[in-house]
Amino acid sequence: MMKSKLESLPNSLSAFKEYAGEILEQYPSKEEENVLLIGNDVSVAPLFYKAIIWPPTSRHSIARYEQIHEIEIPIAIKELLAIANGIEVLSLRICGLSKSMLNDPPTLDRSVRPMCLDLHIQNKTNRKNGYFCFASSHWSSKENVNYFVTPEGDFVALLKNGKEVGRWDAPEPFLSDAISQAIEYDISHGEGNEKPWWKMW
Repeated sequence: MMKSKLESLPNSLSAFKEYAGEILEQYPSKEEENVLLIGNDVSVAPLFYKAIIWPPTSRHSIARYEQIHEIEIPIAIKELLAIANGIEVLSLRICGLSKSMLNDPPTLDRSVRPMCLDLHIQNKTNRKNGYFCFASSHWSSKENVNYFVTPEGDFVALLKNGKEVGRWDAPEPFLSDAISQAIEYDISHGEGNEKPWWKMW
């Protein structure tokens, strides 16, 4: 059942499908409220899953979310939300629209499980240079990388000091490289080396 669910995901999620398919036979997996939780690694934590994907959100929900929070979500991120309302692969967290944040007034209800990280909170906390922040991941043992969408619609990866370490012009290549970076970090984070993931593109 889970294998067929993965196979039914759109081709734009090929990097997610490939990784999830590899770990599907190695770890327990399940589906809760249409959310696919894949690779339950209890050696990390009892409820840690190596890959999670939420179902796409609707245009109505996006419009309501924008109205409640008085924000304009970039078209590039709306394209991502139409693919999945949140994706997690190891340390990579791509935010979505949390259900409780669609209430008026919005509240962050952490009792709801499984819950994607909230897009508005991520952007409000990490917005930089007019860029819209929507995701983050480990970069090194001491630093995370944040992912943004520029006013022109490009996806960019920035370190805390503002250094740009990646740029894409569409969701698909961004997803492929961001997922690859998270996997590479997970494999080599104990080695103490800088991760040459930018060489992947």
